[in-house]
Amino acid sequence: MYPCMVFNNYMRNWSHQFIYDDKTLNALLTKAGFVSVHRRQINESQDPNLAAQEMRQLAIGNPANDFETMVLEATK
Repeated sequence: MYPCMVFNNYMRNWSHQFIYDDKTLNALLTKAGFVSVHRRQINESQDPNLAAQEMRQLAIGNPANDFETMVLEATK
């Protein structure tokens, strides 16, 4: 079995239909009218109300969460 097949099987088992990269997600956010799109680190935000909200790492650990998580912040 090819690694790509394993990856897609894993994603579909979790009901994912499309896996975004930051370039594609940035373009779609911009097309939807968002401005100032920035990639952020996990738990980082310019808005203090949104910072330090991630809790998934408590269940799966930081290495897995860091690998699986992408954060983009934008203003509308």
